[in-house]
Amino acid sequence: MAVLPFRRHGRSRTQLVRSRIESALEAWLKGWAIGCARRHVELADDGEPRYPSCLSTADRNVMFTLPPHGLARLGAVLADAPIAEESAFAEAIGRRALNELTSAVAGRPDAVLLTDVHIDPATLEPRYGVLGLRITLDSLALVLHLSAQACDALAAPAPAPPLALVQRRHALLGSAVHVTATLELGSAGIDAAMTLRPGEIIKATAIADAEVIVRASDGTPLFKGVLDSIDGRKALRCTHVQLH
Repeated sequence: MAVLPFRRHGRSRTQLVRSRIESALEAWLKGWAIGCARRHVELADDGEPRYPSCLSTADRNVMFTLPPHGLARLGAVLADAPIAEESAFAEAIGRRALNELTSAVAGRPDAVLLTDVHIDPATLEPRYGVLGLRITLDSLALVLHLSAQACDALAAPAPAPPLALVQRRHALLGSAVHVTATLELGSAGIDAAMTLRPGEIIKATAIADAEVIVRASDGTPLFKGVLDSIDGRKALRCTHVQLH
């Protein structure tokens, strides 16, 4: 079972595709219609009849659904002749004309319609990116179904603007973070901590080599370092960055 991706076209792209079809239809009629056939192109609604078979290109990108004897009726409309549903000549005209319209819509001169192609009506739903257009020529109505790929060929979607990356120092410009530095001096007995009073001096060895842990305001360790000095001011020299 084929998996169909969900996709819908916006209003502007839908109108652009419809405009392209109207232009192709007008040029097509100039080459095939003897008289001035009344034409109209509109979006197909959910009430359109779904015939079990239709005419489709091999890749299923362009599909036409016609009423019974639709090709013969199309040939009669183009020839400005009385409708003869059983006329093989009118049907041949309609088939050739519709193939040429298909080539113009698909943008490929070798696009040919296959007859009596069975299509699952569920695959023609707009949620799969299929756009249905109802084309009316005099009293004849046919529905053109364009796949998402065919719509892209007629009206290519605008490319997404490139995402410009900036350096972290520029992205965080103006931001501030509160950090806390803890100097690890070793361990002491609990009795010494219980009797500690303000003003007393704690003797420790190798304070200059003691490890300093710098944490963010939420307690997350950022980096480790040691005491240092630069330009006569106390400083911290980073020795290890904490990766998260």
